[in-house]
Amino acid sequence: MKTTAILAAYFAATALAVPTLEKRVQCPKNDAQPNGYLPTDPKDTVSPSLLLQISAKEPNKKYAASNTAEITPGDQCTIFNLDLPVKDTKNKVCNLVFDWPENPTASLSQRALAKKSKLSTMAMANTTRTTPACLCRRRSPLTMTPGNSYIINSAPCDLPANLTSVKVSGSLCSSDTHLRFDNGILGTCPIGFYVVLTDIKK
Repeated sequence: MKTTAILAAYFAATALAVPTLEKRVQCPKNDAQPNGYLPTDPKDTVSPSLLLQISAKEPNKKYAASNTAEITPGDQCTIFNLDLPVKDTKNKVCNLVFDWPENPTASLSQRALAKKSKLSTMAMANTTRTTPACLCRRRSPLTMTPGNSYIINSAPCDLPANLTSVKVSGSLCSSDTHLRFDNGILGTCPIGFYVVLTDIKK
């Protein structure tokens, strides 16, 4: 009886000493996502409405739209379209972010140490590399690494009040990295492109 009581006390103390076997995941943060997550109000997050590949080696090939982004060294880029609802952007800052959480189970290509992101063109259903829909604001390539979250651009939305929605877009390319991911949630962390709406600071 006494031995049983001692063992019970030991296992109880051991259980208290180890709070949990699950490692708490910390998502990469930026100024628009201070806790690393997307805003709790769904109106403050805009996800891509279209992901489309273009290829340097097959410039006339038309890829089907999907929810999967794929970037290959010096060849495939992925174009992202995001449709901003004008009514939700009033008095808001539009933060175009790229979330890239570290994934310990990812393939080697997904865990590459560096890649370059270049925002350049708008996509439409018939977009190919030789017939881009339009040329939009260009930005110098950014070197990005897993386990980080980046604000690509941040400015007051200031969208025309007479429109229902406004399309913003960009392309993700690389000279040295093969990356493939579904724009969405990886475990508990967001991955990919989003526009995060934050209040204008007065």
